[in-house]
Amino acid sequence: MKIAVIGTSNSIGSKGYVRSLEKSGYVTKFDNFSLGHSTSVALPFSLFRFNPDDYDFCVFDFAVNEESMLGGGPDRVFEIESRLDLIVERLHGTKCIPIILIMPCQLGLDRGSLARKLYIDFARRRGVPYFDGYHYLSRLRQVAPFNKDFYFRDPDHLAPWAAYALGIILAVQFKELAARNLQRRSKTLSVNEYRYISFSDLADVPGVRERRSNSLVTADFIKISEPSNIDIAVGDNETLIGVGLDLANSTMPMRLKSGSQGCDADFGVNYFDKDGEKTIFVIRPVVPQVALNKTLTISMTARRDGIANIQLLHGIALQGARRPTETLHLVMEPFDLSSMINEDTLKLTAFTAMGSMVK
Repeated sequence: MKIAVIGTSNSIGSKGYVRSLEKSGYVTKFDNFSLGHSTSVALPFSLFRFNPDDYDFCVFDFAVNEESMLGGGPDRVFEIESRLDLIVERLHGTKCIPIILIMPCQLGLDRGSLARKLYIDFARRRGVPYFDGYHYLSRLRQVAPFNKDFYFRDPDHLAPWAAYALGIILAVQFKELAARNLQRRSKTLSVNEYRYISFSDLADVPGVRERRSNSLVTADFIKISEPSNIDIAVGDNETLIGVGLDLANSTMPMRLKSGSQGCDADFGVNYFDKDGEKTIFVIRPVVPQVALNKTLTISMTARRDGIANIQLLHGIALQGARRPTETLHLVMEPFDLSSMINEDTLKLTAFTAMGSMVK
């Protein structure tokens, strides 16, 4: 099987499920297009980094990072659902099957997860298979009963052994899904257009071009080290939904303005690397979103005391007008792959992972 992954921190690094999924004997090709600290607002960028026909499955892991966004009210629900439609549009007419992965977090476990409900509703409505990590965790706790803290590395990430076991289980479920004769149908839906503008592709954007890399991506940024304004030409019917930047090398608050509309964007300095060695490429949501009118002005005039004033900007994610388009719809039951796990397999996988990861 050939697998692509688009996710966030749960899909990155040696302590995530991707380690065992990539190593599975069932997997012949594995590529990770994830960005840390991001949400589905990254889809207009990440979904166009690869050719879907090169893969059998693409895993989408954003739900855990959408949790805090959903506390902002019903508008956030519509915004996320609209972005997720880009998945079934992009993969329509290709051999690639989307898989929605709903990773559990402690907050969602304790209070109930709004993101879980949103993603399950989307998957069922759009005919997309999904893996419910909360259901997986519930079953895992039945076969390996421990205090709930034992299952988590921190509030937002599974413990290494539980994540490792998840990757093994996913590989088995994907293999079984690949063997099924899935019916692919087309559905005409009214969905928003999306695009991502990389600033390094624009000749008239001021700043020094700087190429940065980490284990997942190499990207060209615009380095701003003095208070300045950047003007970007945009469409009349577009909306600013996200900003791409290097969190490890950005400290300056921003004002994002178009005509009479605007908002402030300050992503803090918690991840700032004073030595400039790290790269944390993220695409952060803009809240509230900004309706655009021909030009977007990004102002970086505020300074912070006691820290270098620098900004490494990559680009912006935009939402356009709605229009009818063909989308992928799979005909299959059940949609929840976590409900198909054999109990003996789960128990054996859990204790094998526990023995190899918990030292």
